[in-house]
Amino acid sequence: MAFEFPFISIIMPAFNADRYISTSIQSVIDQTFQNWELIIIDDGSTDDTANIVKAVQDKDERIIYFYQQNKRLGAARNSGFRLAKGKWIAFLDSDDLWDPAKLAVQMDFIEKNKVDVVYTDGYMLMEQTQQLIPYPTITGWYAGSEMYNILFEQNTIPILSVLMNRSWIDKVGYQDESLSIFGCEDLDYWLRIAKNNGIFYGMPEKLFHYRVHHQAMSRNNVSMKLAESTALYKNIDRHLNTGFLRKRFTRLCVPIIPELIKLKRKDEAIKQVEILLSFSERINYKLLFHYLGREEKLNLKIIHLLLEPFCFLRPIKKAIKLLITK
Repeated sequence: MAFEFPFISIIMPAFNADRYISTSIQSVIDQTFQNWELIIIDDGSTDDTANIVKAVQDKDERIIYFYQQNKRLGAARNSGFRLAKGKWIAFLDSDDLWDPAKLAVQMDFIEKNKVDVVYTDGYMLMEQTQQLIPYPTITGWYAGSEMYNILFEQNTIPILSVLMNRSWIDKVGYQDESLSIFGCEDLDYWLRIAKNNGIFYGMPEKLFHYRVHHQAMSRNNVSMKLAESTALYKNIDRHLNTGFLRKRFTRLCVPIIPELIKLKRKDEAIKQVEILLSFSERINYKLLFHYLGREEKLNLKIIHLLLEPFCFLRPIKKAIKLLITK
């Protein structure tokens, strides 16, 4: 196959990344497949990120540096989408690493197979111990409808391993930039591709190191669960969903509602209640009140305040009355 230049556009968002970005860039430069451009989106860094990137850029014309005011991850990747010239899009965060053969192995595969999204297996690199732990992903072929339902249970697609045909940008648009989905932009994006019949293949080769350290965004559990709930709810398609949506959202939403109340984030807590309400007025609320009323021992007035917008519903009035009279 004759390749145009660049054949792969690699998008790397960076925010105050001076500690790790040199090694991440080097893992791209070390690729055995060399027909790429690396687009580094500096998302408002205030450290030495810009100087580090520009020093490497002076030595390699395939590296593109773009600065923007801080707009978070989705907006940074979208800026990369707009600048990308390649037929295929890859993603690498500024603290993660690729095996030197990563792009070559994937390119060999897509030359021989019709596929829309190719990803690989890999490792989590524990920063403190330098221990390598297998990444929780799945491999093999998946039609869009199959991957869609898998993603509703867990995001098994590691974004740093993905090679995506750029035609999907035209088909499903850019990544969601809203704050409510921050941290789960990739889950939302894979769901949108799956809903539109994209073909996915997970390669068994372990070709990346996902760095886990104290600065990792995913450690903020409440915000990540909120973003996950938002991404899933946004992409519900009752023709495609074969699992039990009510059970999935109960398991996801119920534990974080008390945390949101404690943090005085009432509007976000109410949104989670609204999500639960859309699936079941009775069973979910029985679990919800059990959790709030007994396990967390929260003040009943707080519970009433949280659910006040829904008190016109008979099941809500009944549940509150039962709690207050206990």
